[in-house]
Amino acid sequence: MATVPVEYDLNSLVPGEENILALSGAMKVLEEPGERYNPFFIFGPSSVGKTHLLYALAQRFTDTYPNWKVLALPAGEFLERCEQAWQSNTKVEFRQELWQLDALLLDDVHCLLNRPAPLEELYHTFNRMIADGRQLVLTSRCAPADMIVLATPLRKRFQSGLVVSIETPRGNLIRDIIEQRCEL
Repeated sequence: MATVPVEYDLNSLVPGEENILALSGAMKVLEEPGERYNPFFIFGPSSVGKTHLLYALAQRFTDTYPNWKVLALPAGEFLERCEQAWQSNTKVEFRQELWQLDALLLDDVHCLLNRPAPLEELYHTFNRMIADGRQLVLTSRCAPADMIVLATPLRKRFQSGLVVSIETPRGNLIRDIIEQRCEL
């Protein structure tokens, strides 16, 4: 169910002090999906590797747990699917599709702020998946605590698992990334 671009692989992520906590968290999530680090919330500025890490996790879930239903998608696509379901009166079917997932990975959840229908669906899906021990992975440009316009219950749920930041690469990490790209 996860459509993951080939270039997003955990082995192609270059570790550095700016992303090591996120990479370590991802490995823990893979060891114990749906357990202690649920949800796994990754935040940071654009172009620091959040999307790469999210889709790499989706790929590893798919490889490690071949019977799992894994859905990885940008929040914009989640928004479109949700609004289409609400407009076509297929809300129940949409919700059931989400509730059958073993792992839901949403990229750029900040794009859902001020969107009541998708946030309501995410809230219900979040509650159901956590209660059933299924894994959620979310990325955003901002930390949950900074999502002031987000309803408090959902913001608290975003903060309830492992929240990590990825910083803009500097110095050695930039050099290492460039070297890796040149080798590829």
